[in-house]
This record gives sequence, structure tokens and C-alpha cells, in this order.
Amino acid sequence: MKELIHSHINRMSPYIPGFQPRSGSRPCIKLNTNESPFPPNKKVILSLKKALKKNKLNLYPDPSCVQLRKLVGKKFGLPSENVMITNGSDEALSLLFRSVLSSKSSLIIQEPTYSLYPVLARINDASCISVPLQDDWKVNFSRLIQTINTNSIPHENSKAEQKQKKPKKTPIHLAVIANPNSPTGIAEPLKQLLNFAKENPSLTLVDEAYLPFMGSRWTDFSAGKYAGTKDFPRLTVCGSFSKAYSLAGQRVGWLLAQPELICNLDKIRDSYNLSRLAQEAALAAWKDEKGFLHTIHRICRNRRKLNLELDKLGFHTLPSSANFIFTRPPLELTAKDYNSFLISKDIFVRYFEQKKVNDYVRITIGTKKDMKRLLNTTKEWINLCKKKVQK
Repeated sequence: MKELIHSHINRMSPYIPGFQPRSGSRPCIKLNTNESPFPPNKKVILSLKKALKKNKLNLYPDPSCVQLRKLVGKKFGLPSENVMITNGSDEALSLLFRSVLSSKSSLIIQEPTYSLYPVLARINDASCISVPLQDDWKVNFSRLIQTINTNSIPHENSKAEQKQKKPKKTPIHLAVIANPNSPTGIAEPLKQLLNFAKENPSLTLVDEAYLPFMGSRWTDFSAGKYAGTKDFPRLTVCGSFSKAYSLAGQRVGWLLAQPELICNLDKIRDSYNLSRLAQEAALAAWKDEKGFLHTIHRICRNRRKLNLELDKLGFHTLPSSANFIFTRPPLELTAKDYNSFLISKDIFVRYFEQKKVNDYVRITIGTKKDMKRLLNTTKEWINLCKKKVQK
């Protein structure tokens, strides 16, 4: 079997999602995958019930998601031709990566960021170039552009590089910036993103999965309204219903781009990539602005409260614009031990073992009850650590 599979697939490591407790396991608090702690709004549930009453699950859904494309486009002031609806924003990423990356091209990302990006590059046998974030955890735009320009050269290396036996440089065809970034939660100013997209000679994708947590006027901070326009033809933007709209289980996302690019991506998209119920749920959630804002407000309020309480305990937390925080325990304590203690108490957060980020944990914002239990458990851990030191 090994001989039948592409060698680069055999060699690659898969994407590892956050821990998912199995059904029937003991109750836990799940703060490791950035899901909404709140169920979909009542209007979404009512819409799903009506769809089930129509009893049309034996029929294929709309393959083009016409209604949803129009609504999403309208939000960003774009025609539906600039919109593609996908099976979660991960499908948008997958389609785009498959279309523009190969063994003869490269992806460029910031580091650290969403760990699926390099995996998708490897699936397409493309190399992935990482540019470290600045000391303040913000994107180093000038370094990104410098690296892109350095790699935007003919595929054959110079004679000097050949003598030094350096690996061949492959032109960068795609740059991805998560905004806000994960795991840091930090958002970049729209002006800087647009300046980068204009300077970047390759394709730019801004991943806005967490942008709605910027507040009620989140679209003011979005690059979406510029995606695929005359001034920004190489700019693409993706978003998700999973986080802010509480629909992670329905798998709905969107991609905004130039119509020509959308048409080409459509060629490789599964014809019926979104189920009938997923489309109904997304339509209802998108229309229910009041319910959406209520959910956002609750999560942001709980985020502020958690930040304040952790600060009192000596934690250092980065400023987050997402539905999670990236925080470091007091300097004499370690994130690894903190994570292990939380697991022992059936509380799951996200710990990353890579250098630079292994001093921190990423905590999804939960309900008031979840946050209270997390804080009480954190205080218990700190007190136990203090007793060990005293002994």
C-alpha cells in the first residue's frame, strides 16, 4: 500500500485537533477548541425544525448556496459572484491551497499560527516558509514582504547557491495571515493588512475566523469588503460560522475573492458540500443579528472578567480580540504543569509544546460557571505549588 500513496503524503505528519472527549466519558469543561459555549440561538433551532417538517432530506441541497452567498456578499458590499460557501472555513483553505500550491511553489505564514496551514501545504507537496512574529507577538509585515520578494525568483538557483548546496527556492504563491491570530488572539490593523496585500505580488488570504469577536461593528475591521475588488484583486478572505455563530457542528464557512478565482475553485469543490440543514442553520444565524450580538457580548464580557482575575493571580495574558486568551502562569510556575493539573481536574485547555509558545496555554472562553470553576482550580494549583516551595 505504501508504494501506491504519494511519497510526500507518506512522509507528512497529520494535523492534530484539540482533544475531544468521547461520549459517555465523565463530565468535563472543554476549553481547548475555541467552540462557542452557548448553543445556537432560538431562531436557528426553529428554522431547523421547520426544515425537518418539510421532510426534504431525501433531496439534494442547493449546490450553489445561492441565498447564503447573496446574504454574506451583502454584508461585505460584494456581489454573490465574489462569494463561495464552504464546508467550514477549513474547506475554503483546502480548496485554495489545492488550486495554487504544488511542489513548484511555496506558502508563507507567520509563526506561531494555525497549525493546519503547513499541513495543507504538505498535502500539496508545497514547502512552507515561516516568519516569526515580532517580540510583541504581532505580524512582521516587512519581513514577510522581504521574504516573498527574495523567493519570487526563477526556480533554478544561482551558481553561488548551487555551490553552497542550498535547497532550491520556490516562488511563494500564497501568504496566509490569521486575523486575529491563533493562538495569540492578537488582531492586526486593517490598514496594515491592506498595505501588505497591495505589496504582496502573490495571493493573500486573510483568515477572519475570530474577527466577529471584535464587537458589533466587526465588519469595519474586516478586509472582506476589499476582497477581489479592482484595487485588491489578489486579496482573499475567509470566515466561519463555527465560532461566533455557534454552528461548529454544522460546518459552514465562506470565502471572498475575485469572481474568476471563485469560478476556478468551484471546479474542484464537492457539488453538494453543504447539507440542507447546514444551509438553513447558517441562513437563520446570519439573519438573527440581535441573537448574534447577544452571544458575542456574553463571550467578550466573560473574557474581560477572566483576564482581570488571572492578572490578580500573577498571570501574563496577551490582549485578545478572539473568543480565547493566550496566557502565561506566574514566572516561577510552568504552563506544562498548569495544563497537567487542569487535566487531572477534567478541565481541558490547549497547551503547545513548541518553543516560544510552551510557556503559555490557550484558554477558550466558556460560560460564567465554566470560568468560575477554572479560576477556583487555578487558585488551588497555585496554593499547592506554594506549599511545595515552602516544604
